[in-house]
Amino acid sequence: MMPSELLTLEVTETMEMRDWKKAKRIIDDLKAAGCKIAIDDFGTGFSSLAYLRAMKAHELKIDRSLLTGLEHSAEARLLLRSVLEMAHNLHLCVTIEGIETEWQAQLVCDMGAENAQGFWYGRPVSPDEALKNAMTANSRIEPCRTSGRSIGSN
Repeated sequence: MMPSELLTLEVTETMEMRDWKKAKRIIDDLKAAGCKIAIDDFGTGFSSLAYLRAMKAHELKIDRSLLTGLEHSAEARLLLRSVLEMAHNLHLCVTIEGIETEWQAQLVCDMGAENAQGFWYGRPVSPDEALKNAMTANSRIEPCRTSGRSIGSN
C-alpha cells in the first residue's frame, strides 16, 4: 500500500466549481488523510481568487494558456509573474504546464517556478516507458541556472 503523503490529487478548477461544497468536503478528507492537493489547469476556468484561498491546496499548476505571447508581450510576462508571486505568497508550490522551448523553460525558472512540464522535456509515454526513462535518467531535467532548483517533471 502506498503511503498517502506520496499521493497528490490534481483537481481542475472547473470540476470543483460544479459542486463546491461537496468537492471541498472530499478534498478536506483527503488532506486529513495526508494526501496533497494540486489545483490543475489554473487560468482556464473561472480562476476564482477567493477559492484559491479557501482550497488550501499544496500546489498550483498553471495552464499553458498563460504562456501564450510570452515571447512578444510584456503584459503576458507580467500576468504570469503576478500569478507566480500570488501563489508563492499563498505558500503554494507552482508547476507551469506547456513548456515547449528552452527559452520558456529558462524564463519560468527565472520567474521562480519550482516545476515545469511540457513537450520541451518529453512527450507523453506509456507507464513502462516512463519507468524505463526514470531508471536510466533519460530525461531533460536541468537545474535552474539562477536558483539551483530542478525543473522538468512531465
